[in-house]
Amino acid sequence: MDEMNRAAREAARNEKKRLYISESEKTFSYDENRPDLPVPPLGQTIKKYLDSVRAIVSEEDYKATEAIAKQFASGVGAKLHEKLLQKAKHSLV
Repeated sequence: MDEMNRAAREAARNEKKRLYISESEKTFSYDENRPDLPVPPLGQTIKKYLDSVRAIVSEEDYKATEAIAKQFASGVGAKLHEKLLQKAKHSLV
């Protein structure tokens, strides 16, 4: 009986491995075939961020976060966004 249970457990383990491990397909095997996602405008991204933050912070914290987001958008955020757009443009080629 114990030997039968051991054999059943081993068979179940092997079946579980077979379900989760594929020799023919790898996780990123279709990456080159998928379309690139567009880069949204920086203002849209910041607005979505602020909308999500508003629900979880106090009004005082929201005002502070909003000021930081505006500063980010007109400073380093604009530079980083431009680099992201350039990277996206070059990856399309």
